[in-house]
Amino acid sequence: MKLSLKHIAAAATLALSSAASANTLTFEGVTFDLAAGAGSTLVLTMTGVESSTGTWADATFLNAFSLGDIGVTTLSAPTGFTLKVGELNASDSGCTGGDSGKFCFEGHEAVSDLMSFTMGYTGTLDLSAPNLKVLFVDDEGTKVGSLLSATIPVPEPETYALMLAGLGVIGFVARRRQQQQA
Repeated sequence: MKLSLKHIAAAATLALSSAASANTLTFEGVTFDLAAGAGSTLVLTMTGVESSTGTWADATFLNAFSLGDIGVTTLSAPTGFTLKVGELNASDSGCTGGDSGKFCFEGHEAVSDLMSFTMGYTGTLDLSAPNLKVLFVDDEGTKVGSLLSATIPVPEPETYALMLAGLGVIGFVARRRQQQQA
């Protein structure tokens, strides 16, 4: 397989552009991914919820989640959830913590190993330091495990530097092979 410098540059551009618009966090065996979708949509994906470890192992439903610090002025509720004014707090009651400027959604969705929520927004999306809270409950509606409240990290500049160095090595090897074949 021949790799030209154009291919390597295209791969680097694609990797950098997609990483800049997505944030990923893993907690108790569940991976949360928040990314810009097509058009003016925001997609929250949760993987591994049904097979989670730790205090979420007994979770059967996602009862509520909230998003904050994302720079948008409005955010529509995903299917099966209702937008509430208030912040998600550590009680079993959901979005009752008062108006915090965050978007809090209440619903009752059975957990699965792949859960995805798409929300439309207006305003300028800023995923540099989004805050996510989730509340899982059991069959009786009682809170299960920890209330996740975390800022989903954006890859550090060192991550990009390491990736670019690796691409540079690939380019060097590809060029050297090309010269040896000539």
